[in-house]
Amino acid sequence: MRDPFLLIFFIGLVGCSVGPDYKPPHISLPDKWHSDWKQETSNDGMTAFDSWWKAFEDPVLEGLVEEGSLENLDLKMAVARLEESRALKSGASGALYPDIQSTTSAGRSKQGFITGNRKVTSFEAGFDASWELDLFGKNYRQWEGEAAFEGQRFYELEDVLVSVRAEIAKQYISYREAQKQLKITQRAIKAQKKLLDLLESLQEAGVVSNVELSEGRALYTDYQSRVPVLNSDLKRAQYALEVLLGRNPGSLSEVLEDELPISPSLERINLDVPIRVISRRPDVRAAEQALKVATALQGVAIADLYPNFTIAGFYGLQDSNLFPSGAIWRFAADGALSLFDFGRIRSKIDTADAQKTQALSAYELAVLKALEEVENALTAYGNSTKEKKLLRESLKAREQNLRLLKSKYEAGLTSFQDVLKSQLSFYESDLAVIRTESKQFKNLVALYKALG
Repeated sequence: MRDPFLLIFFIGLVGCSVGPDYKPPHISLPDKWHSDWKQETSNDGMTAFDSWWKAFEDPVLEGLVEEGSLENLDLKMAVARLEESRALKSGASGALYPDIQSTTSAGRSKQGFITGNRKVTSFEAGFDASWELDLFGKNYRQWEGEAAFEGQRFYELEDVLVSVRAEIAKQYISYREAQKQLKITQRAIKAQKKLLDLLESLQEAGVVSNVELSEGRALYTDYQSRVPVLNSDLKRAQYALEVLLGRNPGSLSEVLEDELPISPSLERINLDVPIRVISRRPDVRAAEQALKVATALQGVAIADLYPNFTIAGFYGLQDSNLFPSGAIWRFAADGALSLFDFGRIRSKIDTADAQKTQALSAYELAVLKALEEVENALTAYGNSTKEKKLLRESLKAREQNLRLLKSKYEAGLTSFQDVLKSQLSFYESDLAVIRTESKQFKNLVALYKALG
């Protein structure tokens, strides 16, 4: 260009991107957690939860979580979606640069008016290039949106990973719970059978009534009816685990066969302040990336209000039997500006504005739901911990009562019937502890999941 001022103006336009730049939204968060369960809030950060399942000290659970982290089909779909977004970003970045192609053409024609019915053979080869000048940043904003979309897919993948690991742990806990309950129930059935046999003998001797005998039979049948339910619970949890690991039904039978204790010890949880916990949750970060996408697409829509410029050129060789061979080149430039579109561009801008408003609300909702999830998990885990402690005290008292009754029975001071009833009461208390312990462990998993 001969005019240096025109060159400066052109360079300035190249660096211009219309539309708003992304600014992180301001969200008001509490300084500390509302739950009053025993916790420590530290400004220095908290222990990493990348391997929280190892706190259960269960090698089978560790193996299942590690396998699920690689083989889960939801995870594989999330990985494919991430790869798709990367391909889209790569395609969008290509629009920022010229399109250069190698072209070749050959032809034969008869042109009688000029050449006196002479046949003309021609050949042309070279490089053809075109470039849409991104003077107002439309293509850049499009790339910016695709880059943010890639980030969104990445954090969605992280969120799926967190959910899959938590679900594997919950189903494993459900399996162990049913396994323990089945074992205690079978003991209770044996004890109730002894009591029923004793009642039948006493009824024949006229010591107990038919009502007491019928009650004993009903209780015995009730315990027996629990067995198929617990077996169904076992299989349901096993099949759920196998789906989570991408396995066929029944493939985990040997892995889960041995009963292993789950006993994480966690009396106090060190929590970071809410703003740090929430900001590292993958679902919240994915929602923020979606807001970045919507912001970038505003710029794409606004750019349609401005002119569009394209330059094109060709350089190559031409040869024919009519003219001597030699180098040829062509250069062209064109521009276009929409003058009357009857509101189509404005409609796109309004649509983009509305989509950004939706994305902002979705982000704010994700933050609130994250706060709710953490608070609920803290409360549930704290209360289930208290409940288990009380039930363990009750179980200990029933165990002591059973020992006393056995001693009295051996001394001839009480009946065997009283001993069996106390034993059944002990089993019921033991089952209640197992259920509450399982609930506590699941609440702990939910807490780890809520913390991201």
